[in-house]
Amino acid sequence: MRSFFRRLNEWRDQGGAFRPFRRLNVSRRLVYLTASLIGLPSIIWTMEVNSHSVFWQVAYGGLLVCLVIWSVALFHPRVSLRHIERFVLIVILAFTFSKHVYLLYFSDLDGASWIWEMQSVYWSLAIGFVIAYILFNRKVALVLCWGIVFLWLLVALPQLSSLEKGIWREFFRLEVRLAVMALVLLFLAQAKDDLVKTQARVSQAEMLADRDALTGLYNRRAAARLIQESLESGKAFSLIVVDIDHFKKINDTHGHGVGDRVLQDVASFLRNHLRGEDVVGRWGGEEFVILLFGEDVETHQQTAERLRSEIERTSMFGQLVVLLSLGGTMRLESDTLESLFERADGALYQAKRLGRNRTEWI
Repeated sequence: MRSFFRRLNEWRDQGGAFRPFRRLNVSRRLVYLTASLIGLPSIIWTMEVNSHSVFWQVAYGGLLVCLVIWSVALFHPRVSLRHIERFVLIVILAFTFSKHVYLLYFSDLDGASWIWEMQSVYWSLAIGFVIAYILFNRKVALVLCWGIVFLWLLVALPQLSSLEKGIWREFFRLEVRLAVMALVLLFLAQAKDDLVKTQARVSQAEMLADRDALTGLYNRRAAARLIQESLESGKAFSLIVVDIDHFKKINDTHGHGVGDRVLQDVASFLRNHLRGEDVVGRWGGEEFVILLFGEDVETHQQTAERLRSEIERTSMFGQLVVLLSLGGTMRLESDTLESLFERADGALYQAKRLGRNRTEWI
């Protein structure tokens, strides 16, 4: 069991962009596994109680085998949850249909026992309905659920005339409950879809509010907020201010379209040459800011110099020679946002004064 959770956690942590989805898949697997363990005693007990009946032994024995199969599959993260859920849905539908037919045409149970068993059939169908709404979009799920309701009714119609009045009244009551449940699930699924769409729109609006339209980096407001949060959290980091040398000359000589492309390419370069936990944003104009997290200031200085030298050698800008000046400083315990920027700007000014295309540190 311990190795199972370790493998699930390793699988969940692969691929940072998909971690929320993988955490959700792990949670669903654990829920399904718990449900399987809860259902196991009920199946075994039913087989014991109905040991005299060949049908009950075969039907519940098959269900027990299927339960073991999908439980084992849940222990293997590489087995798609979608495949497991479809397997469960098929098993539930096959089991309930066979039990439904048996109760209608071959059972010798008395009225109360018959009603109890038929209720269990419909509760199993209700679980199948929930799985159908998980697997399919709401319209397909609704058609599938209502199709099952009509199929179960169609199978029962030839036999209803021979049943007691109380029994067929209970049968129709169960049918109505299933039909209503299918509709309720439709409304819940629609509400869930609307909520997901609203959350997506809100997330997109928040992202756009935090992003620079040209480069896709954090804008000044978002970068300032992240720096302030890092200061308040007590994290160790360095702040580096980056400026493109002679950017006005690029605009004047080649036009603002080329200047915009240079800004985009520099932004992409910085983003792709930093660690995932580091932060890069556009501060304004041709100026960028970088947060390098960690306590090793020497490593931060080497990173800044590596960025400067690599962009000088790169051919990503075609015939243009793009040079950077960088000014950096390590965060101090007493720092505010203003004092931190004052030192980083001072280091950048020093790099400009000493001839540009260099890295200075204070």
